[in-house]
Amino acid sequence: MSSDSKITINPYLQLVFDNLIEDLKIFSIVIAQDEMYFSTLFTKDDLTITETKFCIAIGVLSERLKYYNTALKFYSKALRFAFSKYVFIRKIKIFNKLKDYKNVMSHLVQFLSYIPADNFKIVNKTPCWIDKILLSILAEHQINEIISWISDAGKHIIDFILKRIIQKYKYWIDNGHDIHILRA
Repeated sequence: MSSDSKITINPYLQLVFDNLIEDLKIFSIVIAQDEMYFSTLFTKDDLTITETKFCIAIGVLSERLKYYNTALKFYSKALRFAFSKYVFIRKIKIFNKLKDYKNVMSHLVQFLSYIPADNFKIVNKTPCWIDKILLSILAEHQINEIISWISDAGKHIIDFILKRIIQKYKYWIDNGHDIHILRA
Protein backbone atom coordinates (compact mmCIF):
# COMPACT_ATOMS: atom_id res chain seq x y z
CA MET A 1 0.00 0.00 0.00
CA SER A 2 1.33 3.40 -0.91
CA SER A 3 1.06 6.37 1.40
CA ASP A 4 -0.09 8.56 -1.53
CA SER A 5 -3.58 7.06 -1.73
CA LYS A 6 -6.34 9.60 -1.02
CA ILE A 7 -10.00 9.29 -0.30
CA THR A 8 -12.11 10.93 -2.98
CA ILE A 9 -15.47 12.46 -2.20
CA ASN A 10 -18.31 12.69 -4.65
CA PRO A 11 -18.32 16.31 -5.96
CA TYR A 12 -22.04 16.71 -5.17
CA LEU A 13 -21.46 15.62 -1.59
CA GLN A 14 -18.52 18.01 -1.36
CA LEU A 15 -20.82 20.83 -2.51
CA VAL A 16 -23.30 19.94 0.25
CA PHE A 17 -20.50 19.99 2.83
CA ASP A 18 -19.21 23.33 1.56
CA ASN A 19 -22.70 24.89 1.66
CA LEU A 20 -23.30 23.59 5.16
CA ILE A 21 -19.98 24.96 6.36
CA GLU A 22 -20.76 28.37 4.83
CA ASP A 23 -24.22 28.38 6.44
CA LEU A 24 -22.72 27.57 9.83
CA LYS A 25 -20.13 30.34 9.43
CA ILE A 26 -22.84 32.90 8.63
CA PHE A 27 -25.03 31.67 11.46
CA SER A 28 -22.18 31.82 13.98
CA ILE A 29 -21.38 35.38 12.90
CA VAL A 30 -25.01 36.36 13.35
CA ILE A 31 -25.21 34.70 16.77
CA ALA A 32 -21.99 36.41 17.85
CA GLN A 33 -23.26 39.88 16.91
CA ASP A 34 -24.23 42.34 19.56
CA GLU A 35 -27.80 41.70 20.72
CA MET A 36 -28.33 45.46 20.87
CA TYR A 37 -28.22 45.64 17.07
CA PHE A 38 -30.90 42.99 16.66
CA SER A 39 -33.22 44.56 19.21
CA THR A 40 -32.94 47.94 17.45
CA LEU A 41 -33.56 46.24 14.12
CA PHE A 42 -36.88 44.88 15.39
CA THR A 43 -37.98 48.19 16.93
CA LYS A 44 -36.77 50.48 14.16
CA ASP A 45 -39.46 52.47 12.35
CA ASP A 46 -37.79 52.17 8.97
CA LEU A 47 -35.26 49.80 7.42
CA THR A 48 -32.66 50.52 4.80
CA ILE A 49 -32.53 48.33 1.70
CA THR A 50 -29.44 46.60 3.11
CA GLU A 51 -31.21 45.83 6.39
CA THR A 52 -34.25 44.49 4.53
CA LYS A 53 -31.99 42.19 2.49
CA PHE A 54 -30.29 41.19 5.76
CA CYS A 55 -33.67 40.27 7.29
CA ILE A 56 -34.55 38.12 4.29
CA ALA A 57 -31.11 36.45 4.26
CA ILE A 58 -31.24 35.64 7.97
CA GLY A 59 -34.84 34.46 7.56
CA VAL A 60 -33.77 32.04 4.81
CA LEU A 61 -30.83 30.83 6.87
CA SER A 62 -32.98 30.38 9.98
CA GLU A 63 -35.54 28.46 7.97
CA ARG A 64 -32.88 26.18 6.49
CA LEU A 65 -31.65 25.45 10.01
CA LYS A 66 -35.27 24.84 11.12
CA TYR A 67 -35.47 27.89 13.42
CA TYR A 68 -38.94 28.63 12.07
CA ASN A 69 -40.01 31.22 14.65
CA THR A 70 -36.82 33.22 14.10
CA ALA A 71 -37.36 33.01 10.34
CA LEU A 72 -40.92 34.28 10.76
CA LYS A 73 -39.70 37.28 12.77
CA PHE A 74 -37.18 38.29 10.14
CA TYR A 75 -39.57 37.68 7.24
CA SER A 76 -42.28 39.72 8.96
CA LYS A 77 -39.87 42.59 9.53
CA ALA A 78 -38.80 42.55 5.88
CA LEU A 79 -42.41 42.45 4.63
CA ARG A 80 -43.26 45.56 6.61
CA PHE A 81 -40.90 47.56 4.42
CA ALA A 82 -40.91 45.74 1.08
CA PHE A 83 -43.29 43.46 -0.79
CA SER A 84 -41.78 40.14 -1.81
CA LYS A 85 -43.78 37.29 -3.32
CA TYR A 86 -40.98 34.90 -2.30
CA VAL A 87 -41.04 35.99 1.36
CA PHE A 88 -44.84 35.80 1.51
CA ILE A 89 -44.77 32.25 0.16
CA ARG A 90 -42.00 31.28 2.60
CA LYS A 91 -44.06 32.57 5.56
CA ILE A 92 -47.13 30.66 4.42
CA LYS A 93 -45.12 27.46 4.01
CA ILE A 94 -43.55 27.85 7.48
CA PHE A 95 -46.97 28.29 9.09
CA ASN A 96 -48.04 25.15 7.24
CA LYS A 97 -45.03 23.22 8.58
CA LEU A 98 -45.91 24.44 12.09
CA LYS A 99 -49.53 23.30 11.44
CA ASP A 100 -50.77 26.81 12.28
CA TYR A 101 -53.51 26.58 9.66
CA LYS A 102 -55.41 29.69 10.70
CA ASN A 103 -52.29 31.81 10.08
CA VAL A 104 -51.70 29.97 6.81
CA MET A 105 -55.12 31.01 5.57
CA SER A 106 -54.89 34.59 6.83
CA HIS A 107 -51.50 35.05 5.16
CA LEU A 108 -52.71 33.36 1.97
CA VAL A 109 -55.68 35.74 1.86
CA GLN A 110 -53.36 38.68 2.51
CA PHE A 111 -51.09 37.51 -0.31
CA LEU A 112 -54.02 37.06 -2.70
CA SER A 113 -55.30 40.54 -1.82
CA TYR A 114 -52.32 42.01 -3.71
CA ILE A 115 -53.74 40.52 -6.93
CA PRO A 116 -56.36 42.74 -8.58
CA ALA A 117 -59.89 41.29 -8.55
CA ASP A 118 -60.04 41.28 -12.37
CA ASN A 119 -57.10 38.85 -12.55
CA PHE A 120 -59.01 36.15 -10.67
CA LYS A 121 -61.25 35.67 -13.70
CA ILE A 122 -58.20 34.91 -15.85
CA VAL A 123 -56.74 32.20 -13.61
CA ASN A 124 -57.70 28.69 -14.70
CA LYS A 125 -55.18 26.75 -12.66
CA THR A 126 -54.13 27.10 -9.08
CA PRO A 127 -50.39 27.12 -8.36
CA CYS A 128 -49.22 23.75 -7.05
CA TRP A 129 -47.95 25.20 -3.76
CA ILE A 130 -51.43 26.55 -2.95
CA ASP A 131 -52.97 23.17 -3.83
CA LYS A 132 -50.62 21.34 -1.47
CA ILE A 133 -51.22 23.76 1.39
CA LEU A 134 -55.01 23.70 1.07
CA LEU A 135 -54.99 19.92 0.79
CA SER A 136 -53.11 19.65 4.08
CA ILE A 137 -55.55 22.08 5.72
CA LEU A 138 -58.62 20.26 4.34
CA ALA A 139 -57.24 17.00 5.72
CA GLU A 140 -57.28 18.52 9.22
CA HIS A 141 -60.22 20.98 9.22
CA GLN A 142 -63.75 21.30 7.89
CA ILE A 143 -64.62 23.70 5.07
CA ASN A 144 -66.91 25.75 7.36
CA GLU A 145 -64.04 26.34 9.77
CA ILE A 146 -61.78 27.49 6.93
CA ILE A 147 -64.50 29.84 5.68
CA SER A 148 -64.79 31.38 9.16
CA TRP A 149 -61.03 32.09 9.13
CA ILE A 150 -61.24 34.00 5.85
CA SER A 151 -64.65 35.63 6.31
CA ASP A 152 -63.19 39.15 6.36
CA ALA A 153 -61.48 38.70 2.97
CA GLY A 154 -62.73 40.21 -0.26
CA LYS A 155 -65.59 38.44 -2.02
CA HIS A 156 -63.44 37.60 -5.06
CA ILE A 157 -60.85 35.87 -2.85
CA ILE A 158 -63.47 33.84 -0.98
CA ASP A 159 -65.10 32.89 -4.29
CA PHE A 160 -61.71 31.88 -5.70
CA ILE A 161 -60.90 29.67 -2.70
CA LEU A 162 -64.39 28.15 -2.45
CA LYS A 163 -65.48 27.86 -6.08
CA ARG A 164 -62.19 27.13 -7.80
CA ILE A 165 -59.92 25.42 -5.32
CA ILE A 166 -62.14 23.62 -2.80
CA GLN A 167 -64.62 22.53 -5.50
CA LYS A 168 -61.70 20.99 -7.38
CA TYR A 169 -60.84 18.87 -4.33
CA LYS A 170 -64.46 17.85 -3.82
CA TYR A 171 -64.54 16.72 -7.45
CA TRP A 172 -61.38 14.68 -6.93
CA ILE A 173 -62.75 13.04 -3.78
CA ASP A 174 -66.14 12.32 -5.40
CA ASN A 175 -64.36 10.57 -8.27
CA GLY A 176 -62.37 8.31 -5.94
CA HIS A 177 -59.05 10.16 -5.91
CA ASP A 178 -56.80 9.17 -3.02
CA ILE A 179 -56.40 12.73 -1.77
CA HIS A 180 -54.56 11.62 1.37
CA ILE A 181 -51.58 10.67 -0.81
CA LEU A 182 -51.09 14.31 -1.80
CA ARG A 183 -50.94 15.63 1.76
CA ALA A 184 -47.90 17.84 2.25
